[in-house]
Amino acid sequence: MSQTLDAPSPLARSFWFTQPLMRGDAVFRAQRLLNERAGAALKPDGLFGAATRDAVKAFQRRRGLAEDGVLGPVTWAALNGEARVAAALATGLQAVLDPATLAALRTPHTRFPGGVAWRLVPGGIEVEGALEKPSAAEAALAARVLRDYGNAIATAAARFPVPAELVMATICTESGGLPAARRLEPGCDPVDPSLTPRRVSVGLTQTLLSTAREVLGDEGITLAALENPSTSIRAGMAMMWRQAAQTRFDPPLVAAAYNAGSLRFEGSAGNRWKLCQYPIGTGKHVDRFCRTFAAACQALAADPGALPPPGVSFAGLP
Repeated sequence: MSQTLDAPSPLARSFWFTQPLMRGDAVFRAQRLLNERAGAALKPDGLFGAATRDAVKAFQRRRGLAEDGVLGPVTWAALNGEARVAAALATGLQAVLDPATLAALRTPHTRFPGGVAWRLVPGGIEVEGALEKPSAAEAALAARVLRDYGNAIATAAARFPVPAELVMATICTESGGLPAARRLEPGCDPVDPSLTPRRVSVGLTQTLLSTAREVLGDEGITLAALENPSTSIRAGMAMMWRQAAQTRFDPPLVAAAYNAGSLRFEGSAGNRWKLCQYPIGTGKHVDRFCRTFAAACQALAADPGALPPPGVSFAGLP
């Protein structure tokens, strides 16, 4: 870890207390700042342990911020003395979607050899020069998801500034907008699925129970809790934020990484993307995600007020 405090870089991810401990230069800097500006007595080591969490919560309490113990974009901005803390959510998003990355996303590109080329356009995703268009049913579903869950998406963005279009497309694709949707993987305990948390997915965003516990840093999360839309949305957005270093919020990559757990090559002839996804050997999941992403863009354009602050979206980027 660097021993000096140079000008801060934008925060590329959030940090919180979990096991194994999260670490990074941003944690080291935050520890130094908490000592110097908030009277903490931390040993700066770049590890986000319980003492760092408690110091972050104390700082948030004094500054009137959400007291969640998470080193996120707003707390990072406040620690670094930035006057416009309200702008920190956009800063957090732009740490992933910086101008160079946005320019690359808007230029035809692919991930793996042999895959189709796509690009981000104002209305969605253009594949090989043609916009992926949603069906009427997909458009209606995206509009309902925005109407029913726009507030929950915006609230979770305070901690995980993920573009709402990606969250809406994930909900549409993974669960069809059903809060109680449940998927049992092979090997799941048929009597008590919670005994096999790596084999059961529940809720709007269909995170595995084990994944939801990990990304939210809460081993007490239950299957019933994930049927709560707000909890499921927070878990899904936490996962997308964690994967942002890989995906840079590129919609097809977000879809594949979220669905398969990581970005991997899958070269079947029936998979035009060459991105690993389920069902294996097809491109159906990313195809559907791109259509519902376009539907999400349409829904937000038709009703931008349905995503209140601090929600973030592609539509708000330069």
